[in-house]
Amino acid sequence: LVIDKTEAMTVIDVNTGSFVGDLNLAETAFALNQEAAEEIMRQLRLRDIGGIILVDFIDMEKESHNKALLQQLRHLAQLDRVKTNVVDITSLGLVEITRKKSRHNIENLLHTACPVCEGSGKVLSPEAVAIKICRDIRRIEARKHVSEGYLVQLAPDTANQLKGTDYFAGLARDLGVSVEIEATREIAPGCYVLLQK
Repeated sequence: LVIDKTEAMTVIDVNTGSFVGDLNLAETAFALNQEAAEEIMRQLRLRDIGGIILVDFIDMEKESHNKALLQQLRHLAQLDRVKTNVVDITSLGLVEITRKKSRHNIENLLHTACPVCEGSGKVLSPEAVAIKICRDIRRIEARKHVSEGYLVQLAPDTANQLKGTDYFAGLARDLGVSVEIEATREIAPGCYVLLQK
């Protein structure tokens, strides 16, 4: 199972991996989906996942298998103390489930949003950092000219990628200021400190 929680909903993908089973393909898919259904409902309770949940089960050819899987899910949903509703199978073959949200799900208890990426899992690229630095310097220079120039402290990887590039050449040409880059491990990737010399 792959469980991916987003702001709007939780998406669960059922994968077989390399397992093909001893039965025919249709029976194998049905058996794996039945096993996955039990584990999905268990994980919803354990993680206290609420809201809209979409499950991408392994495609099944027989309509009787789809009906049996929905019946199993509805039976398992009745065992949950939190109000859980198995809606139906969409035209795309996804099973829709709704479950009452709780403010204290396991994700919120164990994790906080990263202060650097703000929970997105991504940080700014060196190019994006350079653009932000140029914008900040232009803003400062619009108020007052810093003739001694600027020192930018960056994470080592970002600093190494920006050194030797001409990202700041336009500032020297347009504003008459120099920009020196300094690598420091105290700055997180995607962040920077802009100092006036």
